[in-house]
Amino acid sequence: MLQKSVIALISAFALFSSCETFNAEIQPASYLYVSEFEFDNSGIDDKWQIKSSNVTDVWLYLDESQFLGAYELPAVIPLAVDGKHRISLRAGIKNAGISTERALYPFYAEFQMNNFNLRQNTVDTIKPITKYDFDSGDLQDAWYENFETLFSSWEHHPSSDTSIQFVGDDQLVFDGNFSAGIFLDEEDLFFEMNSTPPYSNLPKNGVPIYLELNYKTNHEFVIGLYANNKTEQIPIYVVKEKEEWNKIYLDFTDYVQSNSDAFNFNVFIGINKAADEGPVSLYLDNIKFIHY
Repeated sequence: MLQKSVIALISAFALFSSCETFNAEIQPASYLYVSEFEFDNSGIDDKWQIKSSNVTDVWLYLDESQFLGAYELPAVIPLAVDGKHRISLRAGIKNAGISTERALYPFYAEFQMNNFNLRQNTVDTIKPITKYDFDSGDLQDAWYENFETLFSSWEHHPSSDTSIQFVGDDQLVFDGNFSAGIFLDEEDLFFEMNSTPPYSNLPKNGVPIYLELNYKTNHEFVIGLYANNKTEQIPIYVVKEKEEWNKIYLDFTDYVQSNSDAFNFNVFIGINKAADEGPVSLYLDNIKFIHY
């Protein structure tokens, strides 16, 4: 359950106590302040470097993996303990950008401090550092596309009214030299691309599967799966408009597991627009479809 920062609570209590006599015994607390996660990309292959993130929460564990809650960043976290303890922090996200669907992101490594000295009535600042967690399993990129080469890891639907363009304008590129641009004029109504080749080895036993991507667009678009050599289409997420580049994490775990009889999958990204809508532009970069 997400916890809110206690700054407002502390201020409110201070105001109340200045006006009223409060005789109850109060247990002194220690406090941790966490503003954001930083990322360590040193010595890591380019495709596994974390060049952008949308970490919204910190998940706190004490000593022997005792879960003390998830807190929205930046967070001031009260602890009813002091002395030396092991502090573990994990990065949390909003699945599909939805505020009610908070989750620990399983592919970012835990940040841990042993024998951290918690002090009563003291706020200690912690700057957690993370990277992709290769220690918890064999991390795989089923689909990785950064649009920096002419090699195509996707194909267009035969009925698509337009195709991907490589965009090199510095003001439109998210990372590197190129991003993908999808443009539908007023008479264009449909676009769809899907990853290729199909994936036949996705885990179907509840092991996490996520799609990461950066995007900006003036029109909503759909992301989902094709199953069984693209004979079955499974729309999953509708991604809303964003005027500026945004990082999003999409959980595919349950959808793959619930279609465990499928022998392969492809990811698809599509746009449908009405005839009376104006031009549409969608920009994409740094797509990763990853799992253990």
